[in-house]
Amino acid sequence: HRLLGFRDETPPDSKVRREVQGEIWRRIAMSMSPLVFVFLGIGLGSFQSRNVRAGAGLVTIGVILVYWGMQTLATSLAVEGTLPPWLAMQLPNLALAALAFLPYRKALY
Repeated sequence: HRLLGFRDETPPDSKVRREVQGEIWRRIAMSMSPLVFVFLGIGLGSFQSRNVRAGAGLVTIGVILVYWGMQTLATSLAVEGTLPPWLAMQLPNLALAALAFLPYRKALY
């Protein structure tokens, strides 16, 4: 509630307002990200190869680093005003969902 009140008190085109809106949308996006990670995990976890299981830790670290990098980039895009905060903060989830789609689809068929 405090962020929403603070957002309403700031000038419409200010950097502070974009930062606050970015934070609000980051919290919404982060609450939705576990669902995307579940679909990615189902798809990647369904492979039955020994090599895939041995590299699961590396894949996990790679996915986390890529997601973190995309989240950092999205925050910059939102604060700079390049993209609307709602879109910028959903980009990591959308990219991860696109990445998860193929392995998840293979797991179903």
